[in-house]
Amino acid sequence: MLGIKVEKKQTQKAIGELKELGLLSGEAKVEKSGKYTLIPLKNKSSKVIKKLGKKYEVIEHSFQRKKQEKSFSELAKDIVPEELHPKLKTAFDIVGDIGILEIDKELREYEKELGKALLKSQNNLKTAVRKEGSHKTEFRIQKHKFLAGERKTTTLHKENNAVIELDINNMYFSPRLSTERKRISLLVKKGEDVLVMFSGAAPYVCIIGKNSQAKSITGIELNPKAHEYAEKNIKRNKIKNARLIKGDVRKAVDKIKKRFDRIIMPLPKGAEKFLPSALKVAKSNAAIHLYQFASLKEINALKKDIKHRIEKQGWKTLKISRIICGQQAPEVYRMCFDIEVAKKAKN
Repeated sequence: MLGIKVEKKQTQKAIGELKELGLLSGEAKVEKSGKYTLIPLKNKSSKVIKKLGKKYEVIEHSFQRKKQEKSFSELAKDIVPEELHPKLKTAFDIVGDIGILEIDKELREYEKELGKALLKSQNNLKTAVRKEGSHKTEFRIQKHKFLAGERKTTTLHKENNAVIELDINNMYFSPRLSTERKRISLLVKKGEDVLVMFSGAAPYVCIIGKNSQAKSITGIELNPKAHEYAEKNIKRNKIKNARLIKGDVRKAVDKIKKRFDRIIMPLPKGAEKFLPSALKVAKSNAAIHLYQFASLKEINALKKDIKHRIEKQGWKTLKISRIICGQQAPEVYRMCFDIEVAKKAKN
């Protein structure tokens, strides 16, 4: 393998130059030889090597290869018998320093090993768990089973300039919505009053607070544990223009006297039922972001249903479009319907 030979005092400078030129090999180790350092090169054309030889001594050397770390997918396939590979799910979620796996029942005897493999492949993780059961209760709580690492369910999740403290066993949170939360924050105009329904531990509230010039952000959450964490997160991220309300959305909006330019409804099942509550506190020309799990075939029917519900409250739909922001199952997507509404003029 080709490399260059430099005096030890030139090592860092030479490595830096090779990196800039894209000539430093990532597959072999830099080695010491007496008062010299031997630096491995990527395979390049003889013309490039000849040019490099004008500045450095080019050598042929048997460099030691770096140990290549295996990915989680590769490690998992080593653990699970080949005939069960079709059942193996190698995608995983990361919430803070906790890795979350989905493991089918047929593979549960290998779950501890799979948890250890996940931690081995991801240096930033301290804990591995698997999803246990479906989302339950009105709080949509997902339980998890501990597999490896530190036995914990709380973590600090960094996203879009914000730090969110979470307990994955006691509140709903989807790391897959990171890009979507950033998208919404960038839509918020300077001076807007924003309402976040079903605000959880306040990820939307914090990210809008950190990435926009909203005048005010109000979050409403029924889950007392999530509300407790939300209050911590507001303080942690130094969000000065936020107000958090603990309680049912329907009851809370009856007590809110202000009106909002933008209303976010990140409840993936049944959010459309809360449109009357959203419209009670919407300004005459407002934007609503309503989330729903649906197939592509259902989009037109959902749009008609949303429009009907809005018009039933004495409003009109100026515009409704949808954004796909994730996938729940084969052919079932998490969608956001971006809606512009206006209050109908009284006759």
